[in-house]
Amino acid sequence: RYMQGIWVTGRYEVFDPTDALQGDALKRIVLGLELFPYSFVEVRPQVRINMEPAALDNDQALVQMHLWF
Repeated sequence: RYMQGIWVTGRYEVFDPTDALQGDALKRIVLGLELFPYSFVEVRPQVRINMEPAALDNDQALVQMHLWF
């Protein structure tokens, strides 16, 4: 927790579609924030850094919003 209502997150993700760990698994680092501006509202800006050859540039940025009622 950075401060009240703001959380800093980080993850390392590995997804192997063949489930055999042959070295072709998708690996990425996810960095983001979890913001709670109001009660029952969460906003998650994130950056996904895909660990691939330098010739590929397909990193991702996304924003998620969760509402509870």
